[in-house]
Amino acid sequence: MSAQYDDSFLLAGEYYAIAGITSDVCRPTLFDPRAHGMNPTANNSACWRGYVAAYGLRDDRLVLEELEINVHSQEWEEELKRLRELKEIRSHLPPLQRGPKPRPKCMKGGACGPAINGVLPVAPPDPKTSGAFSNNYHNVGLPLPFTGGVLLARGFIEDLYEHMGFHPAWKYQTVVEILFRDGLLIAKHDRSAAMAEQREAHLAEGGENTSHYSSPEAMVQWIDDCFDRRY
Repeated sequence: MSAQYDDSFLLAGEYYAIAGITSDVCRPTLFDPRAHGMNPTANNSACWRGYVAAYGLRDDRLVLEELEINVHSQEWEEELKRLRELKEIRSHLPPLQRGPKPRPKCMKGGACGPAINGVLPVAPPDPKTSGAFSNNYHNVGLPLPFTGGVLLARGFIEDLYEHMGFHPAWKYQTVVEILFRDGLLIAKHDRSAAMAEQREAHLAEGGENTSHYSSPEAMVQWIDDCFDRRY
């Protein structure tokens, strides 16, 4: 198992990892691709959700800015097969006869999936790259009606890295909490000191908890907790 790709958030010119989300729903999320007709599939062990998103503010409103998502389709599988075959053919040609590297064809009328906020996706520059997502959306600006809190984190402490799920906010040096009502930013708080206290308390108890090895049930619960970003 691997640590998961974090969603990101651009705030006041600084990029943060999203390290926590809270709301009045069971599993809160800022953006749900299924609401836009997409069923993401995992493309590698570091992204079991099948997508990674970037968010930001426009006029103090929460928006989806970028989205990389892996959506299974027969068209995409056939295109990957074509590119692999061309790569194999080119590898047997002299360098001067290979010509330019093949690029993925546009699909579905110039896109690989549905439009989001009027923005069509594009295929990755090199779909053969490990972990490449099939659909890439840029400069989306989709307003999101989220109500709740988000923990933004910077300065990950490498000594606390673990090969599982999403890293909690207390593993970062700088943590900012931002609060929304119906997508509108209503408050911002620096939680770095509180996270430092939580980190010190955790390390004082012996560091990473090993109780999840005590039974299969404890292991399942630990894995579930690692993928739960609620706070």
